[in-house]
Amino acid sequence: MGIQGIGWGQAPSAGTASPKIGAQVSAAGVRHAIFVVGLVRCTPTDPEDQDTGIPSVADMNVAGLEYMRDMGLLSQALVVACARVRAGLDRSSLVEAGAVNPEGPSGGYHGMSAQIAVTAGNLS
Repeated sequence: MGIQGIGWGQAPSAGTASPKIGAQVSAAGVRHAIFVVGLVRCTPTDPEDQDTGIPSVADMNVAGLEYMRDMGLLSQALVVACARVRAGLDRSSLVEAGAVNPEGPSGGYHGMSAQIAVTAGNLS
């Protein structure tokens, strides 16, 4: 996990929060942080047929099933993490999990990444 950046205003992917009566928070007083989470695995590269250099269908199938399971688990982990982060912030804050996106394959690896956007008005 790493931070992609910190900026002014509401996070770009965050939905518009409903206005709160009496709240004196402007967009200039709000900041956001974008965190990136990734997961990487080895891509099957051991060729079944030395002439073609292509891995076996069984190896590719196992890797594909693991990949789909990893995507689901990462998505669920982000939801849990967002709930925990949100519980530690003030009421004006917003924490959102982004979509899990494929990365690669490249250099014998494949993976996925996702973002968590945290918008906070009171950074103390």
